[in-house]
Formats: sequence, C-alpha cells, structure tokens
Amino acid sequence: MMDRKEQEKLFVTEDLGKVRGVTATRGWSTKSFLFAAIGLMVGAIFCLELSKFLPQARPALVTPTVFDVKAEKKVCTSNAANCNETKCCKDAGTQCFAKNAGFAMCRNECVPGLDPVDPFPTPWSCKALGKQTPGHFSYNGWDPKPAAWVKKNCSKASANCLDTGCCRDAGHACFSKNTSYAKCKPHCIDGVDPTDVDSRPWKCKQLGGMTPGHAGPTKAAGWVEKECASVNSSCAKSLCCKDSGHACFEKNASFA
Repeated sequence: MMDRKEQEKLFVTEDLGKVRGVTATRGWSTKSFLFAAIGLMVGAIFCLELSKFLPQARPALVTPTVFDVKAEKKVCTSNAANCNETKCCKDAGTQCFAKNAGFAMCRNECVPGLDPVDPFPTPWSCKALGKQTPGHFSYNGWDPKPAAWVKKNCSKASANCLDTGCCRDAGHACFSKNTSYAKCKPHCIDGVDPTDVDSRPWKCKQLGGMTPGHAGPTKAAGWVEKECASVNSSCAKSLCCKDSGHACFEKNASFA
C-alpha cells in the first residue's frame, strides 16, 4: 500500500495534468477565435473592394401615369368680335385680319390703310392671323355704311388722295398713280386710264379700303378720242381704246 506522501504526490501529479490540459484547451480556443475574427475581417474587406468593380443596379424607371384628357374644341370668332386670340372665324369666306397689336376682326378682305367702315380713323395693318374659313362669303343681311369721319377727313373724287388715303364718294377707293399722285376711283388697272386727265400709266396701288356704296358712271377724258386706238386696230403703242367698253389687250410682243 502507498503511504500518505506517495498518495499526495500522485494527486498533485494528476491535478497538474488537469490544469495543463485545461490551460492547453483554453489556449487553442483563444487562437481559434482570433483566426476566425481575422478571417471575417479579411472577407469583409475583400467583398467591399469587389463591390466597386461590379455593375451597380439602376433604380427602376417609373412610368408616368397617362391621363385620358379630351382636347377642347376650338371656338372661333364671329361678326365684329376681336379674333386676336382665337385667330379663326366662324363665318364662311372670312379670315382674321389684324388692325394693330391689340385688335383683329374677321373680314372677307382687307386692304392696309384706313377702312371707311371702321368707327375709328386709324389704319389697319391687315396682317392675316390664321387661315381663311372655307366657303363663300355671303353679303346677305350685311349693309355697311361709311363712318362719320369719312365725309370730313377723306378726299373727293377729283382731289389728290395721297395724303388722306381714303375717299368720301361711294364705291371709290384711293389708288396711287405714282409716288406723287393718287386719285379716288371705283377700280384701277395698271396702265393708261381713259378717264384720267392724261395718258401717263398708273401703278394702281390701293391705299385704303373701298367706301361702301355704288359708284356712278364715268366718262372718257378729252384726249382719248385723239390718242387712243379704234376697234380692230393695233393699240400696242397707245395702250388705250377710244370705243366705250373696250380695253387694250396684248396678243404678242408686236400686236395688241
């Protein structure tokens, strides 16, 4: 049998072995934890760097909602109302013409200058705004009258209307013959005018609107009988005809 000292020695040896085993086990556990932590850190850094080279996902495009909005029908202007904004006319054969920057009206025609029907004696630019309404203009029920200022401000048929640009006689409009003379006439055709005081040709630029009404008959000037050609003769040189109701027409470069 072992004595007491031998037993104590054995117990000490066994206890030291246990302590060493525990210490060794604890040592390996600590090392394993450190290795694992380092591995996780390295993996995280690698993933972070790798993400810089990978294509980034784009945000999804949001399709805008489309609303079913019905276009409002355009309402055009009629009669004497201002068509400056609508730029279209209800009545057939009419078109929106501007007087100035703030006012425009639907008309069947427009001549730049004074309009004898307009209540205000200020000129029209007659700039067309929009397109003409299809159809033929109807004069039914339309009976325009000269404005009050026409009789006072406009020229007589025998006077030079170059400065006034308007005529007081019914059915007349101011036409320029050249840069220094204009006359009130019911109509005008470029060339010689048998009703004029001389045989010098006209340019026939209309300087304003026609005064409402019907023009009376016109008479040939005294020089017509002497200078103009008769029926069936060439009027290539005179450019006028002495016979009533006739005008000179060109056939070719050498005969008219």
